[in-house]
Amino acid sequence: MISREVDYAIRIVQAVASGAGNLVSAINISEEMGIPYRFLRKISLVLVKKNILISKRGNRGGFLLAKDADKISLLDIFCAVSSKGSGFNLCLRDREACDRTTFCKLHPKLLVIQEKIEQEFSGITIADII
Repeated sequence: MISREVDYAIRIVQAVASGAGNLVSAINISEEMGIPYRFLRKISLVLVKKNILISKRGNRGGFLLAKDADKISLLDIFCAVSSKGSGFNLCLRDREACDRTTFCKLHPKLLVIQEKIEQEFSGITIADII
């Protein structure tokens, strides 16, 4: 499941990419993408820290992409802002989290699904959705 935070992060990066190399202000992104300003500021700081966005401060400040839109995948964004990464089950991220992992018949099947999800997300770039 894609969390609201991940959804907002994708929209933020999409809006910045649509700016065609021009600074895009947080207020414009908030209004254009329907993201509450408070959440936008919080998520954009994470995206800057993870080198997906560049932030320019000041009256005429805003955001730019840190790399080309075709080099930023949805998986990159997902992993940058989600504490769970792209995993939909804890045992897929941390084998120690479940004492059944070594003999669980479901674990290998979930792992295959997880790998397919990551492959699909990594195959979609921001350039594909702008």
